Parts: sequence; structure tokens; C-alpha cells
Amino acid sequence: MKITYKFLVAFALLTLIAPALTYAAFGKGREDKENKSITNGMFCENLEKISEKITNDMSSKTTKFEGKKETRFGHMDERRGARDDKRVENRGEIDIKRDNKVDALLAKADTDAERAAVAKFEATLKDAVAKRRSAVDAAVKTFRAGVDQIINGKFGNLDSAVTAFKADVNQAIADAKADCASGVADNTAKESFMTDIKSAREEFKAERNDDLKTQIEALAQTRKTSIENAVNAFKTTMEGARNDLKEAFGENN
Repeated sequence: MKITYKFLVAFALLTLIAPALTYAAFGKGREDKENKSITNGMFCENLEKISEKITNDMSSKTTKFEGKKETRFGHMDERRGARDDKRVENRGEIDIKRDNKVDALLAKADTDAERAAVAKFEATLKDAVAKRRSAVDAAVKTFRAGVDQIINGKFGNLDSAVTAFKADVNQAIADAKADCASGVADNTAKESFMTDIKSAREEFKAERNDDLKTQIEALAQTRKTSIENAVNAFKTTMEGARNDLKEAFGENN
């Protein structure tokens, strides 16, 4: 359980962060590239080409961002499905062992009273197992719903941040064109442009710094507590059922 919990937290965070990194790196890479490629006196002359490159780059990264979101969600659904299948498989194996145990008890029973005690034990066992499994399934469902809400909310915020980032970059381009057209010194226009791009990048990066780990860990702890409570309730019920069975077979000390 502990390994699964840590993995889920890490995977959920990766689901959120990886697509965002696609965009977060944009401004820095573009800023460094343009600083190296544009010399003083050439910025306004090359602004149209610069604008086209930036626009194409944003379009490409938007496509990658959307694609990575879909991929991450797909991977999470696959892993959840695999865990569900494994849980069903394990439960099937446990059911076979339980039935074999009940058959062995019936074979051991010599009197009607003993057979009745076995039937009661079996009914109690099946009911306790059903309640435990229902509680576990509910805890898992609640945890996943909470994680989905966090992820969907964060991606919604990231979508808005991407839109704002693109708008800021487009505004930086428009302002640079206006500066160049109005005769602002080439180097001044360039520096203003690069400052605007850097500001847009930093604002976007700030959007992905939420403390998501704490939120997901809280959900995981709630799930863990719910499952532990279900297991403890099962153990208590079965301890009483086993004592009754032993008494019916005359095995109590």
C-alpha cells in the first residue's frame, strides 16, 4: 500500500507538471536564442521574422501541450484499470480459498449443530468480506475522484495560463512593432521586447507552483484511514465468528 501511495502521488504530480514544462521552457529558450541572433541595429529589421518564429513556436507548443495532457490522462486510466483488474483477480483467488475452507469445515462437522454453526460462520464471513470490499472500493473511488478534481482544476488553470501567456507574447510583439514604427531606438525596442517576453514567461511559471503534493497526500491519507477502518471492522467481526465456531465444535479452552 505504501509503495502504491507514493507512486500515485508522484504520477499525479507528473501528470500535471510534464505538459506545463513544454510551455515553461518557451520564453527562456526564445529569449536566449534571440539575444544571440539579434545584434544592435538589426532588431526592427528582423522583427517580422522574429514574430513569425515566435508565433509558430507557440502554435507548436500548444499542440504538444494538448497532446501531452491527453497522453497523461490515458496513462493514468490504464494504470487504474490494471490495478482494478489485479484487485478483482486477487479477490477471486481469495474467494476460492474461502470456499475450500468452508468445505473443509463442513467435512469436519459431524452433527446438525456443527453444520449449522458452519453455515452461520460462512454467512458472517461472506457478509464481512462484502462490507470490507465495498468500503475499500468506496475509498478508492473517492480518492480517484479527488485526484481527478485536482488535476482537472489545475489543467483548467494551466489552460488559462497558456492563453494569457500567448496573449502577453502577442502584445509584446505588437508593442515592439509599434516602437519600431514610431522610431524608437532599435536597441531600446529590443530590450523592451525581451523584458516583456521574460515577464510573460515568469508569470506562466508561477502558475504551476501550487502545492499539489499536499492536496494529493491528504486524499491518500483519507483513503488509507478508510481502508484501515474497514480492515479492522472485518477482523473484529471474524474474531467473534471464529470464537462462535470453535465453541460449536467444542474447541474453546
